[in-house]
Amino acid sequence: MLGEGHRETHRRAAERAARMTSEDRSGSWLRYSHLGIQFCLTFGLFVLLGTWGDGRLGWTPWLTLAGCLVGMTIATYLVIKETSSKRK
Repeated sequence: MLGEGHRETHRRAAERAARMTSEDRSGSWLRYSHLGIQFCLTFGLFVLLGTWGDGRLGWTPWLTLAGCLVGMTIATYLVIKETSSKRK
């Protein structure tokens, strides 16, 4: 059986959870859950564009490397922009 201190702790936690809105409960992790997918898609798009350009122009591997650099830069910028705007 739980002691009186444990029961009180559980009661207070249940009261806090009941007062929290759904935004409060999911806001801590759900707010940022899309960032990994966004990062991968942005980076992957630029790598694919670089690979496609290398195939068309025969500049292997320079456009692929440029695509990696540009894709990583833009994806990182988007993550920083998204996370800094959510803190306000």
